[in-house]
Amino acid sequence: MRQLIARGEYRAALDRAKEIHKSARTAASEALLVDVYVERIRALIRRGLIVEATALIEFVRERHRSSRRRLDALIAPAASGQRSLEELVRPLADPALSIDDRTTIERTVRQDVWDLAALAACEALPAGHDLRTCATALHRAFVAVTSGPVTDEELELPEVSRRSPLAPWKLLIRAIAHFYRADRESCERSLEAIDPESAPARLGPALRAILDDDTAAPPPPHRAGAAGAQGLSPAAAVLRAAVGRKPALVRELEALDRAFASGSRNGILKAIRAAVEECRRESSGQLEALKQHISVRAAVADLDVQRVMAAMGGPSRHDATFNRLFARGLEETRDPERLVLACAMWDEFQRAAAQEGWFADNSSESATVSLHIAELLEQLPESALRDLQQSARRDAKVGGSKISFLFPGELYQRACVLDPHPEAFARWMAWAARQPGTRADRVAKAWHKIRPQDVEPLLYLMDDAEARGAFGDALAYLTKVERIDSLRPEVQRRRFRLLAGTVVDHLRRKKLAPTMEAVERLAALPQAQQGDRPAVVAALRAVVNVLRGDAESANACCADVERLVNGRAAAAMPTPTSSRR
Repeated sequence: MRQLIARGEYRAALDRAKEIHKSARTAASEALLVDVYVERIRALIRRGLIVEATALIEFVRERHRSSRRRLDALIAPAASGQRSLEELVRPLADPALSIDDRTTIERTVRQDVWDLAALAACEALPAGHDLRTCATALHRAFVAVTSGPVTDEELELPEVSRRSPLAPWKLLIRAIAHFYRADRESCERSLEAIDPESAPARLGPALRAILDDDTAAPPPPHRAGAAGAQGLSPAAAVLRAAVGRKPALVRELEALDRAFASGSRNGILKAIRAAVEECRRESSGQLEALKQHISVRAAVADLDVQRVMAAMGGPSRHDATFNRLFARGLEETRDPERLVLACAMWDEFQRAAAQEGWFADNSSESATVSLHIAELLEQLPESALRDLQQSARRDAKVGGSKISFLFPGELYQRACVLDPHPEAFARWMAWAARQPGTRADRVAKAWHKIRPQDVEPLLYLMDDAEARGAFGDALAYLTKVERIDSLRPEVQRRRFRLLAGTVVDHLRRKKLAPTMEAVERLAALPQAQQGDRPAVVAALRAVVNVLRGDAESANACCADVERLVNGRAAAAMPTPTSSRR
């Protein structure tokens, strides 16, 4: 009987239910018969046959008195069929509406109102009414979920509470989203949670049938409306065909994918011919894009170019789109030789894209491509890249043109000139730091020249100068860092270390006047008063005075050192009392 009802064959269902009740005469058989009558009445209401529905309600109420309360709930929907949506929901705007009347109207909305857009725009309710707010949010979400991918946040719909008469729509929207995500389990859970008497429940059988089509699995026998094609109403069957039908072109493309996966060259060529022919018939506007994708995939699979062209009915267009597809296909193989070819194709793409107006040759987009080529080159073995570069230099001497895409340094430099952002400079300097010589130093200076407010190149130059013993240069860079960001915690620590290094360097060179000046600058730092540093400063003063021949000052400094060191030592030693403890 459920199958008959799902197909809209209410007369046959009623005849069967009457036969069962006539022979059984039990409360269960009567309840079953009333169930079928209710579905028949609802069908009449949906078709606008209000007189027939009202007459059938009265007939059943008189014949089956135990079902009067349930049938009374259908009186309002039957009456609403003769009224507009505005007339149905207008009483909900009255705060004094009784709970029973409100419940009856909301039940009708839950079971029979299906036009969310009309309800959202219904002026019989105030603009901020919960029902209109819910309908607006649900309509927006329903359009989104049936038009393209949606996020989990879009499915939250906090405006729609569980108690809302429109709550079943929220579950239906989630079921549709899970269906398109191929998450059958979540889709089933959402469908099962929908009130079976609500308007959205009518889409359940069609959606389940489409799920069964996709998985080729028989539906659970216990579920109402899970009868597949045999249990669908005509409208649901049309919906199932429209949504679940897989276009012939999609089938041919899937077959082409399987052929490529199999590796059968003859099978691939045959599948190419079928896919191209179907695309020419069904979607000729996408034929050139399909041929480009086929050409790239065939090239990556090392298929014979001439045979592929014959199967496609001609060559594909080699433009910027093709170059980009080919470059991506080659780099995804991770093969060193193909990575080199991928770099060449990205270089070709850069020029073709500029010619076709994708972006200017001196744009930030062009800089991004250069950075990407440089990253690919870094994946090559260094020895192989050096051999390629030497070969390119020899060819340049003979032919006069240099293959610049083989040289990461030039690519990074070009990218940083076109789009001088810190990330590009950092990647350039990281590459330069791995190269022999002073390339990283030159990159840092170029970075600082173009972006003088960036701290990173100054820190590198400062560390490099300190490592070379050029403490004056290091202090000059530190001064620039302090002007830009004086709050960096390591800045003051570096200044103390650099000044101490300056003192030692001057002492080594026996430059006494600059040494004493550096000592005094060191002593003036707040960090010079911490820990053992006062003793270190006093010791440096003593050394300078000894070299100057000032014995009196040297002795005084030595006494300071002894006092400071002994004081620190005494403070660190345990007292007799603490020792006894």
